[in-house]
Amino acid sequence: MKLFATTVMVFSLFASEAAFAQTGDPSGSDALQTKASQDAQRIKVTRSGEHALTKAPAEHFTGSATINRFLTENPPSRMSGASVAFEPGARTAWHRHPLGQTLIVTAGTGWVQQWGGPLQEIRQGDIVWIPPETKHWTALRRARA
Repeated sequence: MKLFATTVMVFSLFASEAAFAQTGDPSGSDALQTKASQDAQRIKVTRSGEHALTKAPAEHFTGSATINRFLTENPPSRMSGASVAFEPGARTAWHRHPLGQTLIVTAGTGWVQQWGGPLQEIRQGDIVWIPPETKHWTALRRARA
C-alpha cells in the first residue's frame, strides 16, 4: 500500500503547486467563501483504527473475505480504495466496474480472469489494471508464514 500512498501524495503536491501558481496567495475573493464552503474544504484526518473491517457481502464473494475500506469517496473525486483479505477458497463473483479497477497485490499470490480470457497468476508487488466494464473475478491467497 505504500506505493499507492506515495502516488497520492505526489499528485497532491503537484496539484497544490499548480493551484498556487495559478491563483497565488489564498486571499481576495477566496477569503469571502461562506462558512459551509470553508468547512467542506477542510483537511480531514482519519486515524488508524477508525475505519472498521467488514465481512465481504455474500452476493459479491464466494467464500469468506474481509474488507477494509481505508479510502472513501470524497466528491467531486470518485476515487476509493480498500484492502481485501481472502480466506482460503474465497474469490470475488464475476463483476465489472464502470470506470475500471486497479489492484495492488500486497501479500500472497492469486489469480485474475477476464470473461472469456485466460486465467492469470498474480503475485505480491504486481499491479493489475482492469479496463472499464470488463467482466472479471479475482482471488488471492495469503503468503505462507
